[in-house]
Amino acid sequence: MSVTAKPRRRARFTRTAMLLGASAAALGWVTTAGADLTPEEIASARAHAYQLNAQGRCAEAMPIWEELGSVLGRASDYLDAANCAIESGDSARAVSDLWEVVRRRDQLDTEGQLFALRSLGYQAEAQGDWDRSLIGWDYAAQLSDAPSDKLQAARAARLSGRAADAQSRLWQVRPGEFEGVALAQYYDEQAQVLRDSQPEMAAQYMARAIAIDDQTWRRFDHGLMLQAANEPRAAIGEFRTVLARDPGNTDVRLSLAYALRSIGENAEAARHFGEVIAVQPDNLGIREDQAYALKDAGQQDAAGAAFIGVIDRLRADGGEAAHAERLYRLRREVTALESRTSGFAYASYRNEGVSLSGGLQDSITYSSLGAEFSWRPEGLYENGTGITAFARGYVGMDPGAFSIDEDSAQLGLGARWKPFQSVDFSLSGERLIALGDTARDDWLLRASYGWTDGYDWQPDASSWNYTSVYADLAYIPGDNEYFGAYAQFRQGRRFRTAEGWTVTPYVTAVAQYSDDIYGSQDRFEAGPGVSVSHWFGEDDHHAYRRRVDFDVEYLFDVEGSGDDALMARVVFSF
Repeated sequence: MSVTAKPRRRARFTRTAMLLGASAAALGWVTTAGADLTPEEIASARAHAYQLNAQGRCAEAMPIWEELGSVLGRASDYLDAANCAIESGDSARAVSDLWEVVRRRDQLDTEGQLFALRSLGYQAEAQGDWDRSLIGWDYAAQLSDAPSDKLQAARAARLSGRAADAQSRLWQVRPGEFEGVALAQYYDEQAQVLRDSQPEMAAQYMARAIAIDDQTWRRFDHGLMLQAANEPRAAIGEFRTVLARDPGNTDVRLSLAYALRSIGENAEAARHFGEVIAVQPDNLGIREDQAYALKDAGQQDAAGAAFIGVIDRLRADGGEAAHAERLYRLRREVTALESRTSGFAYASYRNEGVSLSGGLQDSITYSSLGAEFSWRPEGLYENGTGITAFARGYVGMDPGAFSIDEDSAQLGLGARWKPFQSVDFSLSGERLIALGDTARDDWLLRASYGWTDGYDWQPDASSWNYTSVYADLAYIPGDNEYFGAYAQFRQGRRFRTAEGWTVTPYVTAVAQYSDDIYGSQDRFEAGPGVSVSHWFGEDDHHAYRRRVDFDVEYLFDVEGSGDDALMARVVFSF
């Protein structure tokens, strides 16, 4: 580009004159682009910039190089500005200047172009500008055809979210084209590209990279890949190795905690969560995860205290309005942890009786009154599994009336075993004790299964689905041998009418079968119903602990062998 010298105008300060003044002035000049400069002014500005570079005052030289590049359009001036930005640790400014160089790269020879393109690739990656990093490495790879540039282009493509493009670029190079650290990077990139789609293969590639160049961050990534490949114990080994090298790395410690949780090592997981909490005390997500780990480790008191700690912090940070659903869930955990006893009492009315179960299904087949009290002994029942002791009693009433049938009075003492934490299935043994003349003195064996959706209160919803499934098998051995089967299904929708109150219209179906010394009977009923429910007994740290349900159903005899029935029931649960 040629520059034509023009006469100076009196009383006018040029940009160069300002630049050649004090250093502070050199950093503060502002003029419009395209102002006239003489060759002498340009030479003086460039000489001053070189002098500042030599004095280690690169930050002051940078704006001079940028203005020269803007006025003259020279790639080399922008390249000098970029070098100053790199030396000053200003990646954002370096990327901006290098971008101007790349736009004018035809002014440079091949070596200069490659230097600028590779610099743009590195600096843009440091700045998180993945697209410009990819452009730099892509042009560099096209210009040099060097495996190292192709590898960097693949990395940039991956970082920019173009996984398929990254994989395609990796296919253009072979491991035999690299050695040492570069070969480790090749295996590393193969692992990174495959980590989401093929974590097992990704872990194998990362192991090869570690064998060549053992870096702590590679071992951490290797652990994450092993965990994704469902190899938690191998992942734990890597996480432990990394922690031994870098004990203060909370990301690694958290990953170790979650991996330990996945294999049931909840006590150690809770300890690692605690060490992270010591560094990040306001991270409520980690505090909550620690509480669940303590719960699953059987440390009930510590878990309850941890849940309460999260509840208190949530109440201080927005309270019910901001965290209603989460607070209710946590309060439900505290309630369950602290409750060793539970029970219910009921009264049911049916306008006609069905003698199928002999009272073994309590309120279903005929009018009756009853109650049950249960106790979960500490050490025998923890975290949703174990032994529950119970006592129950009931007495029937005459069909269609409220007259108690004292001869039917029955007492039962027994124990239930719930083997699965997340499945409501139990086996029980119970001693039936006759209080009335027609009651039983026998042993009752039982298997029960239940599943519900929408059974509990939902604080954030105005209405929600309600589904209930229950099945029961009962067997009495001996001379008075008895077998009974019972199944009930409900499907409806709960509607919130006030805080702690719902109305639930539903349809229900009930199937029953019994076989004893007098013969076998069965019945299948179905019909509509409605339930009014009220939850109460909550406080700052506990969810609703008591509830009353009032149900009314009209049951049609589907088989047509009996009468239809009107059923009403009130149940108090605690």
